[in-house]
Amino acid sequence: MSDESSLVENVDKLYGTELSPNEFAFIYAGYASILFRARDRVVLFDPADLFSKAKAHIQSLDLITYSHSHHDHYNLSNAVALYKKTQAQIISEFSMVEELRSRIPPESVLSGPEVFQGVRDGPKYNLNGIKVELHRGVHPRPIIQYRVKIGRLRAFHAADSGYWPVSKDKVDVAFLPTGDPSPTCAPGVALAMAMDMKPTFAVAVHGEDHQHRKFKELVERELPETTVVIPRENELQILNKP
Repeated sequence: MSDESSLVENVDKLYGTELSPNEFAFIYAGYASILFRARDRVVLFDPADLFSKAKAHIQSLDLITYSHSHHDHYNLSNAVALYKKTQAQIISEFSMVEELRSRIPPESVLSGPEVFQGVRDGPKYNLNGIKVELHRGVHPRPIIQYRVKIGRLRAFHAADSGYWPVSKDKVDVAFLPTGDPSPTCAPGVALAMAMDMKPTFAVAVHGEDHQHRKFKELVERELPETTVVIPRENELQILNKP
């Protein structure tokens, strides 16, 4: 099966699978791109253009997030196409907001702060049952990390940020970058993030296989109660929060 066919098939499964209140499903499409579903809510993190081939199979989106403007995280034409299909709310790092609002109704594009003045000073949003907190990150360009709560499930998406001390509130799943091609990521950096949040599941993204494996080794030594998941691109993962 081709990668494109696999992605389409698994997107269909993500929407068609019945999830219990403690289950969540996601598809990792590469870099830091995650299609994430919990209960009846669906969030698409940093899609770039990686879901463009499966766009016709994306049935609904409640939220699309963009961490920063690098091409492997953000693509304007794809953002517009996804919005036209789903009418999803969008939250973006400040530098892309004007461009997005030129093509998408301004009220549908929410913004991170132009300048972060502290650790947890990003705005908080409550969007139709999805609670979102924005956190500062570390990168050559301004970057946002996202903490999302759907029901009792708490998720964190670090994009390809370096380490910045965000809230140490425990999360159920953290999507953590381990390295290439980001200049601010490394297995030890992802470990530091995990040490703060102590996720039930730590999902290795935005890195090479050897960096993911090193991250897994570090977490198994330092955080034995955290399960590391190294996803295959375009594969559907369904996990159960204890």
